[in-house]
Amino acid sequence: MVGFSGAFEALGVSDMGPRGRLWAVGATAAVTALVMAAPVSAEDETGDPAVPLSSCWSRDAGLPTLGTPTFTPSTVDVTDQPAEVLVSLPVQDRGGPGAATGVSSVWIYVLDQVIRLEPTSTDAWTGRVSVQRRTEPGEHTIESIEATDKAGNRRHTEEDGVFHSALETPLTVVSDPPPEPVVEPALTSLTISKQKVSVRKKARKVAFHLAVDESTTTVQSVGLRFNSKPSQQVELSRTTDGFTGTARVPRSWFGTYRAKVASVQVLDEYGFVHRTHTRELADRFGIEPVKVIARDDERRPRIVKTTVSPTSIDARTKRRKVTVTVKTRDDRSGVNSVQVNIGPEVSVAMRKIRGTRRANTWRGSTRVGPCDVPYRQGKLLVQVRDRALRSDDALDTRLRVRTDDLRRPAVSLAHPRRAWSAEGPIRVLFDERVTGVNDDSLLVVRRDGLYWSAPLTGTLSCRNGAGTKVSCGSERVREARWQPAPGELEPGRRYAVMPNPDAVLDIRDRAGNPARRSVEDFETKDEG
Repeated sequence: MVGFSGAFEALGVSDMGPRGRLWAVGATAAVTALVMAAPVSAEDETGDPAVPLSSCWSRDAGLPTLGTPTFTPSTVDVTDQPAEVLVSLPVQDRGGPGAATGVSSVWIYVLDQVIRLEPTSTDAWTGRVSVQRRTEPGEHTIESIEATDKAGNRRHTEEDGVFHSALETPLTVVSDPPPEPVVEPALTSLTISKQKVSVRKKARKVAFHLAVDESTTTVQSVGLRFNSKPSQQVELSRTTDGFTGTARVPRSWFGTYRAKVASVQVLDEYGFVHRTHTRELADRFGIEPVKVIARDDERRPRIVKTTVSPTSIDARTKRRKVTVTVKTRDDRSGVNSVQVNIGPEVSVAMRKIRGTRRANTWRGSTRVGPCDVPYRQGKLLVQVRDRALRSDDALDTRLRVRTDDLRRPAVSLAHPRRAWSAEGPIRVLFDERVTGVNDDSLLVVRRDGLYWSAPLTGTLSCRNGAGTKVSCGSERVREARWQPAPGELEPGRRYAVMPNPDAVLDIRDRAGNPARRSVEDFETKDEG
């Protein structure tokens, strides 16, 4: 939703709650048992420090696992024509420590293409890769993979620090290299059917005709970018005397403007794209911008009044209904839509219930549950948009939503920009008191490019908010100090400290929220 995230960031809201993406964990799984304990202060040191995991968080914290992909066929010859290859990638969600929620999406990047794979009846996910004519011959592999489960745990091969054999399986491409040098197809003419159109009452069409000299190379396709409002890509079709295409200029309220042909793209038989831009087109063919006459709407729409009922809800134990009514006005193009968010996550479906195009009333309802709105973030953000795509928004603070604390504790280095002594200790801070900090839940690894070493050996000591040394395993702590074993840290090397990806649920605050997944890089000082 345009403008919503920035508005909440301006309020200092950075934690998007249990459904926000936080490094590798984002959306929470659907939770049927939503009974939560009464809110407690993270500063309270009394009582048993061991707190169960909040029911708003899935117990599936394990990352999806990747198998070995297969390409069918494994070898393609694209010397004379392009080919299509079926790629199949086994992906499993093994869960941990709770039951697996299942894989929700898989994306791969191969041959400069981002491809979303689709699930099959087995654990394999499949998709099709287009291999263009004259693709560079040799072995090509998948460059990166992103797999996400239904609990929001995301494995990205460029971020998780582990080498994956899935990136080694090759697709063999056979192709004759293109001639050297590649001769660019020559544009011989470009004409536009109209130099002026009026879209005050209805949409209009503008036709383009392009001729290309194909004596040196054959053209596969031709397209052009036409900077109407909105800008559009026009694909041209081959005719007996060249290539033709049509752009539809919609009725609009942007005022009179000039629409240019921003560029022409010609794809030759070798798979090379040749672009010619506005200035060169004007110099060679005398192309002038198309004058588009449209209605003018420079003013933003207005939010006249916002009403919310009830103004206060307690959503700690059950879902509560909230109804929002918004009166709007726009004296030119008219109001096109109204969007309402409660906090950064919950949207309210709004519909017009009465009024005219220029003055109307919108209403919508939703139910807010215990895990929907982060603590103290139940503010209303209202946005109205007119037919000229201009918008206005307002933040309404009258709604008070009472929920438990859903903010995940953050892990950071005490001095993130400084180089640390190889003798240690390395100071790790938590932004609130947490339990479960131990040698298994907090790791230090060596960075080797994109990859991490096995966890390094060292000992942990912990301190509470007052700086007093306490037991790491049984008391709430605000700081952990990792003392490396002799020789574990080398001068002038890169390292990282992180919650254990396999035990990220172990470190949690007083409300039962697990620590955020994060990787905090640091360097050691050179010996000199």
